[in-house]
Amino acid sequence: MKIKPQLFSLLLQKYKTLVTVSLLHLICLVLTLAIAVSALDGYGSLIIFMLCFDLALTIVAFLLFARHLSDITYTLQTTDTNPIDPGPGEASIDESIDRSNEESLSEIILSQELYPDLLLSDHNIIIQGKDNIMAKVTLIIPDDHSCNLTLKNVNLHGNDNPAILLGDNCSVILNLIGNNLILFDGIRVPETSELKIVGDGDLTIQVMLPNRVGIGASIHQSYGNITFASSGHIKVISQGKVSVAIGGGQNPASSLIHAISGDISIEAIGLNTVGMGSLDGNANIQLDDVNLTIETQGSRAIGIGSLRGSVDILSSGHIKLKSSGRDVVGIGSMDDGDGRIKILDGSVSISYNTHFGSGIGALGGKVDIDILMGDIEIIGKGSNLVGIGNLAGLGDILIKNGTVSVQLYASNAIPIGDIRRNVVIDGGNIQCDFPEDMIPVNSFGTPLIARIIMDSNEFNQTVDTVSYSYEYQASYNPRYPYIKVYLPESISF
Repeated sequence: MKIKPQLFSLLLQKYKTLVTVSLLHLICLVLTLAIAVSALDGYGSLIIFMLCFDLALTIVAFLLFARHLSDITYTLQTTDTNPIDPGPGEASIDESIDRSNEESLSEIILSQELYPDLLLSDHNIIIQGKDNIMAKVTLIIPDDHSCNLTLKNVNLHGNDNPAILLGDNCSVILNLIGNNLILFDGIRVPETSELKIVGDGDLTIQVMLPNRVGIGASIHQSYGNITFASSGHIKVISQGKVSVAIGGGQNPASSLIHAISGDISIEAIGLNTVGMGSLDGNANIQLDDVNLTIETQGSRAIGIGSLRGSVDILSSGHIKLKSSGRDVVGIGSMDDGDGRIKILDGSVSISYNTHFGSGIGALGGKVDIDILMGDIEIIGKGSNLVGIGNLAGLGDILIKNGTVSVQLYASNAIPIGDIRRNVVIDGGNIQCDFPEDMIPVNSFGTPLIARIIMDSNEFNQTVDTVSYSYEYQASYNPRYPYIKVYLPESISF
């Protein structure tokens, strides 16, 4: 057998003090011998002193060696690095280790002294916590690597880098088991990489400083595809002057944030904040059967979407959103908004308190909004508010079905619409009142008036005229005493 070079490197790093003492011992021994050889009178006491000093150095060196030998023995027992290369005909120690069940790997990661960084180059890795130890470590996935990474009751603390750092062109499936915690800096996903979170465990990420990562990228970076497909609870807390909890600063690659299942909670606090999405436009988000709770606080705060620029948001999930600040948008874009928002199904509950705000839509620009189904409830308090639409911009708004409730308490309030005060209603239980100067229309441009349907669970009416025909559908919602629909005045039922 022959010792691997890694062992010599480890010995050299850990025994600098021992080497220094040994050199002093050697120098002292040489001087003592030189004086003894000279055999000059008057040096006897000096020789005795030098020999005693040399003996003391020898004892110190022995004690240091014994202490460090214990450390190195422990390290070699717990590390996954095999220090011994097998000789001809000998089996490698590595061959007998099942890495997918290697408990000692967690001890390496959770040892603050031994491993500040850990390069994960295997394809199946389990990181297991022990005794609630907070490990100051960065788990690094190398470039062009794919792996299944499992966190099991792990507590990680990022250092100069995020706690989990994906390289370029990586594909990582992150499996959660038990309760996991990441502090200081979260999970970095570059724009050329992808992360999928699965499992029934929980994960909490808490980022309390500026220019840090929740899941995705920092405010100056772009992010890759992020998929949530777990059955557990994921919570991301992001605080800083400018903060993004899930997503990042830019999205030039049109990466998708896709929440398929599970429970996700987000808290984003700062001057400029985004709960889920992109600071600088091109926020591409799809929400399926997920429970998503977001709370944002800031001078300018976005729950889901982009602080400025385009958005492409599809939702059939269950969203609860609470925002406060000077300028607030629940779902959409703040400035120069563009793109579309589609509520396919599910539920959306938005509560916001602001000077300028939009529940679903934008403050400026042109964002199109389609509500095809679902239960929408928006409550806004402030000065200049729009419930669904663009406060100081344009955008086509279409409601096809579902329940839409908007309650605004503001001096300047538009329940549904834009600066043209336009909204198209082809179906749905519309629980809001429009101002006198705002008349909703259907897709054919015909003005509509409100009708109240009592004592019925469903409403189905064919709207048939000389020029067009369509089916208006609406359903009873137990939160309200009746169904409220908008039909052409000429239609009787």
